[in-house]
Amino acid sequence: MNDKEKDTEIKQVAQRFKVICNEQIEEIEDRLPKVVDPLERDSLLKRIDALEQIADEANARAEEMINAYYKKKHNLD
Repeated sequence: MNDKEKDTEIKQVAQRFKVICNEQIEEIEDRLPKVVDPLERDSLLKRIDALEQIADEANARAEEMINAYYKKKHNLD
């Protein structure tokens, strides 16, 4: 696999992480207006922050995963 294909794969994996995180964030945000307990509300807001951080780190995580995959694959060949 050449570098361009590898870069494309990394971007696709990163995009998938972002989509999953954004779906979860939207689900939590939809629940927020119904939550009246301050502790539960705070917990949901913290989950949103964590998911946003994961989404922001998606490119680095994807690159690490893809590189590890190809390194392992190369060692098996």
